[in-house]
Amino acid sequence: MIDDDCNEQVGVPNVIALVGLPARGKTYISHKLCRYLNWIGIKTKAFNVGDYRRKAINYEVEGELDFFSPYNAIGTSIRNECARLAIEDMGRYLEAKEGEVAILDATNTTRARRRFLMDYCRRAELAPAFRVFFIESVCDDPDIINSNITEVKINSPDYKGKMSEEEAKEDFMKRIENYKLQYEPIDQEIDDDLSFIKVMNAGKSFFVHNVKGHIQSRVVYFLMNIHLLPRSIYLTRHGESEYNQIGRLGGDSPLSENGLRYAERLKEYFMKESLEDLRVWSSQKIRAVQTASRIQELATNVEYWKVLDEIDAGICEGLTYEDFEARYPKQFAERDKDKYHYRYPSGESYEDLVARLEPVIMELERQSDVLVVSHQAVLRCILAYFTNKNREELPYLKVPLHTVIKLTPKAYSCEVEMFKFDVDAVNTYREKPGHPVFLVNFVLSSEFNGNKLGRGQWGGLLSLTMSSVYDVPNLGAKDYKMSDEWGMVQIAALRSGPTEKQFSGQFPGERIEVIDRNIGYLSPIGKISGRVLITRYRLRFEGSDNACHFEVPLGCICKVEKVGHSTVSRSEHSYGVLIGCKDMRNIRFTCQPATHSRRPLYDALLRYAFPVTNKLPLYAFLYAQALQESSPPPHSSKPMINGWTLYDAKIELNRLGVPNEQWALSQLNHDYEFADTYPRLLAIPSAVEGKGRDFIEKVGEYRSRQRIPIIIRVQCLKVLSWLHPVTQASITRCSQPKSGMTNRKCAEDEWFLKQIVLANANAHQLLIFDARPIVNAKVNKAKGGGYEESYEECALLFLNIHNIHVVRESLRKLKDCLFPRVDEKNYLKLVDESKWLNHIQSIIEGAAQIVSEVERNRNSVLVHCSDGWDRTAQLTSLAMVQLDPYYRTIKGFAVLIEKEWCSFGHKFAHRIEPRCMIGHGEDKPSDGERSPVFHGCHFEFNSFLLVTILDELYACRFGTFLFNSEKQRLVDNKCIKNTVSLWTYVLENKALFLNPLYNKGDQRTVLSMNSSMRVLRVWTEYYARYNPHVIAPGSLAAKRYALQRACGKRALVEELVSLSQA
Repeated sequence: MIDDDCNEQVGVPNVIALVGLPARGKTYISHKLCRYLNWIGIKTKAFNVGDYRRKAINYEVEGELDFFSPYNAIGTSIRNECARLAIEDMGRYLEAKEGEVAILDATNTTRARRRFLMDYCRRAELAPAFRVFFIESVCDDPDIINSNITEVKINSPDYKGKMSEEEAKEDFMKRIENYKLQYEPIDQEIDDDLSFIKVMNAGKSFFVHNVKGHIQSRVVYFLMNIHLLPRSIYLTRHGESEYNQIGRLGGDSPLSENGLRYAERLKEYFMKESLEDLRVWSSQKIRAVQTASRIQELATNVEYWKVLDEIDAGICEGLTYEDFEARYPKQFAERDKDKYHYRYPSGESYEDLVARLEPVIMELERQSDVLVVSHQAVLRCILAYFTNKNREELPYLKVPLHTVIKLTPKAYSCEVEMFKFDVDAVNTYREKPGHPVFLVNFVLSSEFNGNKLGRGQWGGLLSLTMSSVYDVPNLGAKDYKMSDEWGMVQIAALRSGPTEKQFSGQFPGERIEVIDRNIGYLSPIGKISGRVLITRYRLRFEGSDNACHFEVPLGCICKVEKVGHSTVSRSEHSYGVLIGCKDMRNIRFTCQPATHSRRPLYDALLRYAFPVTNKLPLYAFLYAQALQESSPPPHSSKPMINGWTLYDAKIELNRLGVPNEQWALSQLNHDYEFADTYPRLLAIPSAVEGKGRDFIEKVGEYRSRQRIPIIIRVQCLKVLSWLHPVTQASITRCSQPKSGMTNRKCAEDEWFLKQIVLANANAHQLLIFDARPIVNAKVNKAKGGGYEESYEECALLFLNIHNIHVVRESLRKLKDCLFPRVDEKNYLKLVDESKWLNHIQSIIEGAAQIVSEVERNRNSVLVHCSDGWDRTAQLTSLAMVQLDPYYRTIKGFAVLIEKEWCSFGHKFAHRIEPRCMIGHGEDKPSDGERSPVFHGCHFEFNSFLLVTILDELYACRFGTFLFNSEKQRLVDNKCIKNTVSLWTYVLENKALFLNPLYNKGDQRTVLSMNSSMRVLRVWTEYYARYNPHVIAPGSLAAKRYALQRACGKRALVEELVSLSQA
């Protein structure tokens, strides 16, 4: 049971007390827990009562007195006194604020001892009292107990050098029997007021009770991940990179020739290790991927984790240390002063890195044999954890290139072995300023695992066993040089070795990973033979004799399935691979069953089409990096447009006239702590801003996911989306209230809505548009959600727009109408049964009601659905397109998408999740069904812009639609720095998207929409573009060409007119 006490005190000292019979792993737990808490920054010290006992008396006295018998009054008295001394020292440690946690490592087997500890920690003079948590280690597995005694106890200070192993084991077994006579396990009913965890049989099961506070929760989390099974953890940096050679920080450069040679040697090393279940974890940086890929065939699994990427050097990425010092001398000096806490500008500190790596440590604690291929700073943090180094030592641990560090966890320590390979590499280590340099000579060995190694095999393997990283004896050295030259390793993992490197239209950072030259494509007109190329971005089919070719961005693939079986397939077309796409396509390839030839194609698609699942970087990051590293066009005088700067929340709100007397710009969410799905900058009523953070947080607690009403800016908060320039009527958005079945009220929330009413002097009520059907809203009420009943000066309207699950099913039925063939006789009937146009109609009607209230009735409106990131965005953005001509320009439409969809946390990553059959469901198609169909002269852009946006949404070439929120996009994954914006492409190629009929000089302020079924139709230009029976091949290209020519002629006419007037 976890106690959810929302009013818990912070900064309360914690006591962790071990409970259990001897040889149950208590000291093991104490050591590991102390090491873990110190590593994550919680200062902790362990107090072992056995150490106090050994100082108090010698073993001979203990033996003569039968010291541990409960019937031995003198022995009991001494043991109680030692426990009291340890507890008092522990108390002084915590009272002096020398640390936050004290661990009492003792048996604490009696209820009286545990009550004494509780009374001591709660005594009146303590303010605050210590929080106590018991860890009871229970074990009835004789193998575990015997192993603990044999490996640990007989070598303890009580026995080592004083008696034989057999005598020590016999004596210790008697000690256990003595403790059993007085052992009172923690009982859930009797000890109900205690906080504790029972760890059964070294972590096979757990029982948790009454956990209080953050630290106790972290302790439970840690204990549930550790195990006692023997294993080794191998750490190695990537091979030497090109940046290493020139001394540059960070970056993502490939391996040098030396680095490639090391990758080969690393493979041979693990062939000699012969590990049955080796797992390999690698960073996603190319130099680490190149290194890890060589081990792939020896490992049961290779995973590429972004969390293992090198420390982010921020603005210093790519600089040498000399550049760093010259450009930023103050920062450079600060780094040398406190390297652990120093954070690179716009980057990370070692402290940040430790926090980032905590999940990795948890995984390492519960894994078997693992190889981690990463970077210097990352491996320093991991090494510091296992060798119990403090934060002052951590940033200066030595983790040289071309070295394998083997860690073997022991009971109370960790054995460290270093294997240095004789492959040349630069030295990237920088000494701590002001400290002397110690030179360590390693023993060079030509023997490994008892086998002599020839010069052509292992010349230059250096091995040394160390108790810790720095405790290295000076052993002298002996020369032993390599004689062989090793070939280059391939850069890419899982490559099939294609010889062709390029094709027309290939993007930067895109290389061919797989080529299958004997593939059949089952097209609507029959089978076409050809070949398939797979890159990190796309699948490309090239038909023989140029009969047919097409491409699919891998991000557009939602499923890959095997079809048929090599032993039962009867038809030549029945064995192959079926690919389902998010843009309505189903693509079927046929393969040769006799040769099982579909395996490479199937495996490559699974790997590269689902990079997140396979711990690979998204192509958007590779594309941006390649663009940055490529040379600019030789005759380019115009710098590339930066699409990331197109939308600035402050500039956009200023355009709407905010801030003013009624509306204020709030920095409440500047660090995303208030609502991590909201943007940094919020527009809220000035009166609300004046109430302060505590007031707004109460409103946030009442709204789902903290999404308060804002001027279309935050969902739990009511935030401003749009403000009428004349009437001051506003469109705000939020999420549903959490009134629940008890109709819970929130005075702060009601007062907030009243301020939105008062901000509009032309109206006396607020129209609340709930996008949901009323039935769904009532169901949500039963789940803790709700809607605004009986709010003063508010009117509530339900718009009856169904959720994403209903719309997804409707889209599936629409797809069945259009693919693979159209049923001409029943087409209209099938479209009607799909209910797709009904969903489009409900959105248009809902937006029309919003427009009418704002424009004609001058009322302010509040829009929400459940969480405020699907239907809410559809309604507000469509209403704003009708109300504001700015959003009907190319730039304005991009701003609208950035504001209403990207910044307000539309869950792009979930809505287009790779395994979903139709990822987008109800969201963007509504954008595409609207304006240009009805008002062709009032939009600067044509329908190709809408198609491009939808295609790039799935393709993952740009960073605009990656991840689920502004925070995840801009802060967690640094998309501005590491990816290109879609709007860069759009603005650089603006001519492609211009509408030649656009009349910017005759713009009506408000557009009205006709939602009648008589005029609504399926957008076949998008949904059926891949069905040649609906849209003739080449017709869309011809239409695009005609539009470009029309735009060109219009531009020429306008230029001639302007010249004649000059």
